[in-house]
Amino acid sequence: MLLSLRAAEDFAMQNNKQMNASLHALEQGYYGYRASQDAFLPKVTFAVQGSVGKSDSEHQYSVDSALQITQRLYDPKATYYLKEAQIEWERLRLAVQEEICEILFQVRQAYHEVLLNQARLAVDQIIIHLWEEELNKEKRHLELGVAISYQVNQVQLELKKGWMDYYETEKRILHSQLTLLTLLGLPPNTPFHLSEQEISLPPNDWQRCSVEQWKAWAFQYRPQLQREELAFLLRQTKGSQIKAECFPTLNLYGIAGHRYVNEGFDRQPSVAVGVNLDWTLYDPSHGQRIKQAKESLREAASNYAQKELEAEAIVYELLNEIKHSYLFYLAAQEAAGIAEEGMRMVSRKHELGIFSLFESREAIKNLHEAKQKVNQAVFDLRHAYDRLIQQTGLDLQKDLKH
Repeated sequence: MLLSLRAAEDFAMQNNKQMNASLHALEQGYYGYRASQDAFLPKVTFAVQGSVGKSDSEHQYSVDSALQITQRLYDPKATYYLKEAQIEWERLRLAVQEEICEILFQVRQAYHEVLLNQARLAVDQIIIHLWEEELNKEKRHLELGVAISYQVNQVQLELKKGWMDYYETEKRILHSQLTLLTLLGLPPNTPFHLSEQEISLPPNDWQRCSVEQWKAWAFQYRPQLQREELAFLLRQTKGSQIKAECFPTLNLYGIAGHRYVNEGFDRQPSVAVGVNLDWTLYDPSHGQRIKQAKESLREAASNYAQKELEAEAIVYELLNEIKHSYLFYLAAQEAAGIAEEGMRMVSRKHELGIFSLFESREAIKNLHEAKQKVNQAVFDLRHAYDRLIQQTGLDLQKDLKH
């Protein structure tokens, strides 16, 4: 399977088990909302009641059956229950959106981690090749009598360290591949290759757009913030429910039934139509529960204000992290260029017969470290940008290309 990053994201959206669980939870919320809607439709019930008695030394058997239709005419509590179910359904929808942002971020991180480890492995292979060349040179020098066995042993030790780095990187590749396959909902033995060869640098919209623009996106799209807003509306609705307990409820009903007594029915069925009024005139706990609901509403308002501050802080923090990751990437690139130049100088000295084991060892080590720092810097820069996209909820904005 040849897997691009976009294909991996689409695959995760369809097959990720956690994503499927969130979608099932959303379906539950939908049916809960529909059930609250259907509570306003007519309700039909059928009841049968039997009894046995004795009168004048004679047993009497009776069976009462009734068919009843009930229709709500006025019930403010049921209206607020419907609104509550709608808010809960919307909160579950936002939970799915939050899950989408999180899974997409995890897939990108795992995908880029595989690329990072592959790049590390390529560097390890280059370093092993350089140490092997250095070892061959030392062996020739030993044969010519211009080197001692200690120098050969030192290079052999460095070569073994290079192989240890190589095996460690191989282990990291397998771990990152398993992480990616798990996110895609695939078995761990699924063979695949990445179509992308290296981690792409993020677009420079993090530089073009102002902090205020990123904050505006976070307030508009961030699901965590929107869920907190709905939590405030839910507390508000629950408070209205408590107030509505003092309002009357009015139901229309119609009933038709038969009475069976001692092997015979009544001559005519009983039929009745009426209105049922239910009104709570006094409830000693009502006032305290209203005060409780008000405090709950104030709590939700404080939580929302806190989430706003957190969203704003996250934007500042991640933009600052991207900036410093970018500067570190530029410095790492420059350091890698210097290390490559140093390696070329050592090679020219060897060609001219100017030999220094210390310079060769330091040049190879510097090159190894510098190249790996470049790989890590690219990964960190991309990771910080992807995190910014996730935390602002911009994956939910379909028109944005990043």
